[in-house]
Amino acid sequence: MIRTKLIHDANKPNPQYRNLVHGVRTIVHQEGLSGVYRGLIAVMARQGANSAVRFTVYGQLKQLLEPLYPVNPQIGKSSIPVRFERYIFF
Repeated sequence: MIRTKLIHDANKPNPQYRNLVHGVRTIVHQEGLSGVYRGLIAVMARQGANSAVRFTVYGQLKQLLEPLYPVNPQIGKSSIPVRFERYIFF
């Protein structure tokens, strides 16, 4: 992924890329178009696992807290998602 390459390159004593456009051009020239997408599958797998854990934890916490927060008759549902969503979904 381009972002990862640019971040790692910026931390080097002598960076190879001057800016985003120069970095993309250099990567495409040296590695071809596939160099832009290298690592995409790993990032997608990590994000998929992250989302699975997040939704599982959210569902479990919601079930655990539902008895403590009754259904609000004005909106027809519990206020749990509004109160705790910000702690689970950063």
